Amino acid sequence: MTVWDKEVIDFKYIDDTMWLYIFDDLDWNQPQRHIKLLKNKINYYVDFIKNKEYVTNYPEYNLNKFIISITCTHTPTTDGISFFTDVSKILEAMDIGTRLVVEFL
Repeated sequence: MTVWDKEVIDFKYIDDTMWLYIFDDLDWNQPQRHIKLLKNKINYYVDFIKNKEYVTNYPEYNLNKFIISITCTHTPTTDGISFFTDVSKILEAMDIGTRLVVEFL
């Protein structure tokens, strides 16, 4: 789901992995505001994982791995790249993988 839809989770289940998707179509003209929106969305996804809401919502899935994939349609600024680097390290420590894709649509 888009970065605007904070409380909506878009995911795909492949084998034992849940891929959670964030589609970021915002430009980087206001990097701090942009980063705040991304933080809110990522934190919602992390809470979903940490609280094991997927067990309640999707009991048929045997999940062992989680990856948050963020697709940006605009090239992140230096602040954006730093944010993604920091987030990746934090999530890795929580056993949550990350993937950043920049696509020009």
